[in-house]
Amino acid sequence: MSKTEKLNKLFDEWQDNFDFDIFCRDGIIDEENYGDGIPEVVFLLKDANLDSKEEADIRENLLKAAEGRAPLGQMWKVLCMWIKLMSKPDTRFAECLIDGEIDDSIAEYLSKVAVVNLSKEHGTGRNDQGVLYEKLTASVRDYYEYTQKEIDIIAPELVVCCGTYHYIKEAHNVCDKSLPSGARYFVHCGRIYLEMCHPGRLLMGYKELFAYFREVYSDFDL
Repeated sequence: MSKTEKLNKLFDEWQDNFDFDIFCRDGIIDEENYGDGIPEVVFLLKDANLDSKEEADIRENLLKAAEGRAPLGQMWKVLCMWIKLMSKPDTRFAECLIDGEIDDSIAEYLSKVAVVNLSKEHGTGRNDQGVLYEKLTASVRDYYEYTQKEIDIIAPELVVCCGTYHYIKEAHNVCDKSLPSGARYFVHCGRIYLEMCHPGRLLMGYKELFAYFREVYSDFDL
């Protein structure tokens, strides 16, 4: 049984045991290319912004973008720059641009990674931060054991916690350490959980988000 098949089986059980308006399926975007030329990584995000059950398989949506069959949103452009840095650490920001804009072809890097949302209930992109905090806290309280099973099936070397680190640290009840960059991390079951800002934090700007990830990721030898 492939990892994707195992994840789908887990999602069926997960969905049956909890009441979701729209249950978001995520995980490995393209199992054939997962970890190709980079460490096997999960980007642990908050929730998925979508409007209908037809969009609820995040893997399908992102694979379409990776293959150039769907547009790439701003947040995902940041994530793709980060993946490119993992693949080619000497990449310069200018190499991600065409005519001053993020090169759409960077979407191909999505096929190399897995994406997991801490909340499987869909979001809207307009969440009040207090409401979002309560939502993610409830997700950890109510079904983090399933999230951990999902991560265990994917079995990455690295989990990049994008605005989700403090939720995960509390769930594991571990002591963490500080990197030279100032980012925090801990190790659980042989894999690294790394603190990172959310790729949708566009107030920092594309260049600043690119530079921050490069600084933090350079602290590791994976």
